Amino acid sequence: TTGPTCSVAVPAGNPVGTYTTSCAGAVDPNYTINYVTGTLQITAMPLTITASSPTVAYGTAIPAITASYIGFVNGDTAASLTTGPTCSVVVPSGNPVGKYATNCTGAVDPNYTISYVAGTLNITPVPLTITASSATMTYGGSVPSITASYAGFVNGDTAASLTTLPTCLAGVTSATPAGVYPTTCSGAVDPNYTITYVAGTVTINKATSVITITSNLPNPSIYGQPVTVSFKVTPLTGYVGTPSGNVTVSVSTGETCSPNPSALSGGVGSCTVIFYTGGSRTLTAVYAGDGNFVGSAS
Repeated sequence: TTGPTCSVAVPAGNPVGTYTTSCAGAVDPNYTINYVTGTLQITAMPLTITASSPTVAYGTAIPAITASYIGFVNGDTAASLTTGPTCSVVVPSGNPVGKYATNCTGAVDPNYTISYVAGTLNITPVPLTITASSATMTYGGSVPSITASYAGFVNGDTAASLTTLPTCLAGVTSATPAGVYPTTCSGAVDPNYTITYVAGTVTINKATSVITITSNLPNPSIYGQPVTVSFKVTPLTGYVGTPSGNVTVSVSTGETCSPNPSALSGGVGSCTVIFYTGGSRTLTAVYAGDGNFVGSAS
């Protein structure tokens, strides 16, 4: 005559649990009606919590690791959890370049079956510029030492922090001709830095020369007799090398030394002059210089 009314009482939000179902109120004169309760079972839903995967440059502060969620239902958010997760990452002292696992743990909520997915903290190297020093030397002299200067160190690092220090070279010898040449640094190694190099320069200046008239024979000479004027050009004391080029010999009384100019061979040379008047005269030898030596006079 009257059908039953069936219902279940569930708390607000329909949380996970076991709840009694029941029917009541059926009427019919032909039946003696009894009721048996049932059960509503609300089960937990899967919830995946993933740790964040930030990327930072070496020397930068490690960011907080955060959680992201997949699986919330019923309008829930992270704020709905009974206990929120704790997220963290373990990085060695100094926070070196590398990849490190990030993790979240400890979340609690009876309405969810919680699983975790690890993330990755990626610490990337930063640029480091190594510049070779510039120097000046004199042809035939000592080769200067080349040193490195650095731009880009972070995290309190210095050159001493590098796994392998650079090797810096002038790239010249005492016999390298005068000119301008690159200096270089290379070979530095450190996983925390992406290393680039900038060349410097070494400037080799011409050496000072010393010219000496070594003899003018015969002396004294006689009218019309050829006189051989010999000369030698050497580097300034303390330098090495053999000057080349030409020497011009002039006579105070106007005679010409032949050949004039005279080419040096092994730093020495000579020319011949004949005098047709008597008396003393001054001989002057002028070295014109070459690519490695400046000129001089005697």
